[in-house]
Amino acid sequence: MLVKSSMQQTRHYIFIDPRDIHGKGDKNTTLMEIQAIHRRHYVHGEMVRYHGYDEIHRLLDSYDKELGQLFLQLNVNYPALLADIGRYIILYVYGGVYHDLKCMSTPRLTDYLNFLSPDVELIGEEHPTEKHRVRNTNIVAMKKKSPFLDRVLQKIKTRLLQSKEARGPAAVVDIGSGIYICEFQSNKTNTIFKYPFQHQQMLLFDGNIYKKNIKKWQNTHEWIFRR
Repeated sequence: MLVKSSMQQTRHYIFIDPRDIHGKGDKNTTLMEIQAIHRRHYVHGEMVRYHGYDEIHRLLDSYDKELGQLFLQLNVNYPALLADIGRYIILYVYGGVYHDLKCMSTPRLTDYLNFLSPDVELIGEEHPTEKHRVRNTNIVAMKKKSPFLDRVLQKIKTRLLQSKEARGPAAVVDIGSGIYICEFQSNKTNTIFKYPFQHQQMLLFDGNIYKKNIKKWQNTHEWIFRR
């Protein structure tokens, strides 16, 4: 009989509003609309968790105080960078499945995860069109305190320390997703691999959520660190 574990059933999301950075989200109209869509979809026992700026900082501070301080110094008008860092620490601490808000997993994903070897550490999402690539839109951490995610977080800390004068979306991508992608490309173990979740009908993309949550970082060229 198939037994579902809490980690394989957990779905993590991040919502950060630069206009209300410390807001809990319980009165944010955009988040409430997104959550309503998620509730209609997740009816198979999934445990859906939403994380915000303050929780991400708390987790980072417990993990590495220097990285936690760097996070506080980042320009909040780059919520995508904050969310990139957030997904790695959330999965490092809790394990489970991370999705961008616009993505939802189907029961096929849970079934797939339940049949995996217990040795599997982490699964990245194969890019749906450029199959040689991985992207950080959807990530599965099968173990807490993943050494892979630890390396990613430490390299992000180093890059942030070197990027006090950086600005613009290219720098955000280089730090936020670029380090994760490079670490994946250099991986040589078979306990970390990419998988075509979308082509295996394990993911759904919601265009309405995407429109509600377009990130300002796509257009701004402000400094990455607060001035």
